[in-house]
Amino acid sequence: RLQDEKKVWEKFSHCNVLPFIGTAMFDGHRHLVSPYMRRGNLCTFIRSYPSADRVSLLRQAAFGLVYLHDEKRFVHGDIKPQNIFVSDSFEAQIADFGVTKLGLAVTSTGRRGKRSLDYLAPELVNPQHPNQPDDRVPQSTTRTAESDVYAFGITIAQEGGFSGIWEQVSLI
Repeated sequence: RLQDEKKVWEKFSHCNVLPFIGTAMFDGHRHLVSPYMRRGNLCTFIRSYPSADRVSLLRQAAFGLVYLHDEKRFVHGDIKPQNIFVSDSFEAQIADFGVTKLGLAVTSTGRRGKRSLDYLAPELVNPQHPNQPDDRVPQSTTRTAESDVYAFGITIAQEGGFSGIWEQVSLI
């Protein structure tokens, strides 16, 4: 899986996509290397700097997503504030390409954390558990550019100041 992420990530070169530097061995394990993002991800940055220009950061992340979809024809598959970092020059940069695949669709299975499920498009959530939101389990599904856009919309709603969006939504 690490090798797959490396092959995908090294193809990207855009100011709103976290740069790939290379690989390194630490304690007998291979790791992917990027610049150190001391400002953290979008979620932690906005909480640390409430007066930050959220619109500018979200716009930059949108440019990164357009680059991935339109120029590289890649689906990220896990867009969320924790996968968007803020550089020292205050640029939003998309990261974490472990789910990303070539082409505008990615098939994914398995359980992800509840935090990731909040960003999953409704059509990708298993309808067998409609009355138990904490037990929502992704089906074997195909994520698309459209499901990335949905996830980015939730990111905008939450990081743009509309927190608590899921308290008003019920899965039917």
